[in-house]
Amino acid sequence: MGSNASSDMRAGAGNLGGIILRGANALSELERTPPVAGLGPIGRPAAVSAELLHQRLVGALAILLTTLRQLNGVVSSCAEDNQAANGSTMWDTVAPGVLASRAAADGSGASDDPGAVVSVLTHLATAGFGEPGAAGIGDAAQLDDWLSGQPDNQARLSLVEVHAGTSHHLDEVPGGVRPGDVVVLRPPAAPASVGIVGTDGRIYNRGLVGQPAGAARVSVYRPAGH
Repeated sequence: MGSNASSDMRAGAGNLGGIILRGANALSELERTPPVAGLGPIGRPAAVSAELLHQRLVGALAILLTTLRQLNGVVSSCAEDNQAANGSTMWDTVAPGVLASRAAADGSGASDDPGAVVSVLTHLATAGFGEPGAAGIGDAAQLDDWLSGQPDNQARLSLVEVHAGTSHHLDEVPGGVRPGDVVVLRPPAAPASVGIVGTDGRIYNRGLVGQPAGAARVSVYRPAGH
């Protein structure tokens, strides 16, 4: 087993991670959506059945997520063990720092086009991750759709999806973000933006990318080891 096996396992872990994140979001929505109760005396049996079914769905989905998380942990552990045996690590330890520095060097003022992907893809390519225009995509939302839950596409840019969910601030991302991470911000009522996390923890895309006021969908893609 060599680098190809490690890449395949990374892709598998990334794919499972995407499924788990979506399942967790679905479970959260299901838990917040109570079954119909106001059916009156005649509809009471149906309401009881609906409530019981709701409870069973929540329980079954929770068990499925637990199983998937355990499986994902095994896959990730195998990938780490394989890479350790081959003298490599799952996460690149040098290029992300270079990536972060170059992105921040583009300017510290506000970005004039935080939704553009050209500079992000160019920085990735310069640091050895993929090729400029590999996705054939013009804006942040399209890039996120192309990468999210798609390990083959992530592999083309040497990225692994490590988070996808709704947050008010980057500090709420489990495990935090790291320099070199590619972050896509998708607020509900504004265009999506994308950038690379700099060494100071802020997001850059030809300047600083401002974080939306209020909650936004946040996707984080981490550069993987070569």
